[in-house]
Amino acid sequence: MKGPFPGQVLTTVGLDSNNGIYPLAYAIVESENTVSWKWFLENLGDDLELASNSNYTFISDRQKGLQIAFDQLFPNAEHRWNGANKFQVTGALQDQHVVDVRNQTCTCRKRELMGIPCRHAIATLNEMSRDPQAELDIYKWVHKMYWLETWQKAYSFKVEPIKGRLMWLKSNCPTKLTPPPHRTQVGRPKKKRRQSEGERLSKRQKASQDDGVNEMQGEHSQGPTNDGVQKLSRKHISLWFDDVVMYGVHILVCLTW
Repeated sequence: MKGPFPGQVLTTVGLDSNNGIYPLAYAIVESENTVSWKWFLENLGDDLELASNSNYTFISDRQKGLQIAFDQLFPNAEHRWNGANKFQVTGALQDQHVVDVRNQTCTCRKRELMGIPCRHAIATLNEMSRDPQAELDIYKWVHKMYWLETWQKAYSFKVEPIKGRLMWLKSNCPTKLTPPPHRTQVGRPKKKRRQSEGERLSKRQKASQDDGVNEMQGEHSQGPTNDGVQKLSRKHISLWFDDVVMYGVHILVCLTW
């Protein structure tokens, strides 16, 4: 109900032997919750003289709070089974599926695709196992391709040896399969193989280690060598030569390494 006085309309209808639908009761409540449904069902039970063990069948879409109200007022009422070997299973995300025990199918279609019972079928078999007279065999829900007998039959045959290629019969088929035409790719052809990420990483690490060793050798190259002669590093050193005569011209030369 919309407008200045919003609310929810709760209705109950009945079904007679001629499949005729007729209204039984209705009420307007502020919101749809457990308290409102419980109040509505209490008044309905008083008008119809329903007890907790009454043989009535309730069909609903299980709106908010309705399931809890039914469990409190009519605990003997049966739920999510229609008497025709079909079960309604609700998942963790409140998704509902129908499991047909007779045909071994489920509306999620995972059993039909994989050949293994889905979680809805397993929940149904677990519910049916409470009945001591029920004959259950979960292996019948598994497709025959997963059976051990099927695997034994598949590998029961022997692999016979074959003759050499020179003794093969030549085919008289007039059609001759030819390879597709070769097309030269654009660009320079690659001759080196593509290196993996591990190889590129190891080369970068090795190069960084070599640079560190070279820097250390350059810093300590001013020390004496094995023959006792001290050598100077020529890195970042400028040498100046004054009054160099070249072709009769006095020039100043600066050499930097």
